[in-house]
Amino acid sequence: MAAARRAELVARNSVPFRAANEKLKAVAEELGVRRVLFICECPDKTCTRVVRLELSEYEAIRSHPTRFLTVKGHEVSAGPHARVVEEHDTYTVVAMVGEAAKIVTELDPRSPSPRNASP
Repeated sequence: MAAARRAELVARNSVPFRAANEKLKAVAEELGVRRVLFICECPDKTCTRVVRLELSEYEAIRSHPTRFLTVKGHEVSAGPHARVVEEHDTYTVVAMVGEAAKIVTELDPRSPSPRNASP
């Protein structure tokens, strides 16, 4: 039971950072800005670290509903509920796994999951 609760916390804590980055991305596209400071999407609710990426780099991460951008070193905060899928000089991409993956997919506005389907 504790592992399931932790998976839910990891997932639900990461989602608001991703939502904020979606807004940053939209504004950058509107303004024609290509390189943007994105917020670390690790599950630490107090994290305020940022990483500069090209919009295309962020979109490559974001195109997978279970993948999240984390500042280098922050990938460990998800524990066993995420695995590293890419490592770069200043950031790491993690993929949520198990119950955390299921939750973030359901909460992803881009995902055609039952929670996000139009009535």
